[in-house]
Amino acid sequence: MNRGPRTEGRARARDGRLSRLGPRSSVLGLLLCAPLSAQQASGYTETITSHITSRTASAELGRTLVREIAYRASMRGDTLVMQATMVRLEEQSERGVVRHDTDGFTGGRWKLLPTGSGGWQVVERPFVPPALVEVNDLAAAMDDFFPPAPPLLPRDGRFRDSAGRAWRRLADSAAVQRFRWERASTLDTTAVARDTILLRIEESVREVSQLQLDARGAPSGWTREIETEMLSRGAGRGVRATVRQRIEVRRLP
Repeated sequence: MNRGPRTEGRARARDGRLSRLGPRSSVLGLLLCAPLSAQQASGYTETITSHITSRTASAELGRTLVREIAYRASMRGDTLVMQATMVRLEEQSERGVVRHDTDGFTGGRWKLLPTGSGGWQVVERPFVPPALVEVNDLAAAMDDFFPPAPPLLPRDGRFRDSAGRAWRRLADSAAVQRFRWERASTLDTTAVARDTILLRIEESVREVSQLQLDARGAPSGWTREIETEMLSRGAGRGVRATVRQRIEVRRLP
């Protein structure tokens, strides 16, 4: 099964805007809330490490995919433009290490528009060379790049939002507010493979993640730990895939 880091953990939420103490807007909105005339391009670095293992009755295969991207973010009217200024894509397996050529993708841009729910909708995606699509769906990188906004909580406060995330506010570090959230979900679906084989797919996802907000309440960094278990059965065969993924994002000065 060939799934990129972003599509391997699909149970990633996008709202979480309400708490018992009142609403909090999108965390990116907090970051870009200055007047347009005062906004400067900001940047992020994102590193995703995915360990993928697939097992059948007769074999087990494993590989590790590391994706690192540096982004530049800027506002053009009400449109958010995210540009990939550096891309590294490396695959490790029993066959060795492969460093994929990403020159054909570097410089690609996404355009996003704000939604009525406080999030962002991707309205334009960059072109991804076919050779890279086979390794990782880079065009989907913005589908859930930004973290959910935390509820307004006192220190050590807890809250479960409408998306099923269990939030906790951790101890502050200097002027940095720290939050943690957990979420678990399961999904049973069916799919057709090779036009004739009916597959039953069971998927479970567990996420344990943290978010840091600076003194303005804007995100300065976040980490996400996501484990996905998938079991597919069909035509008398079963395949179990496990994806353990760590996502680290830091805002550049």
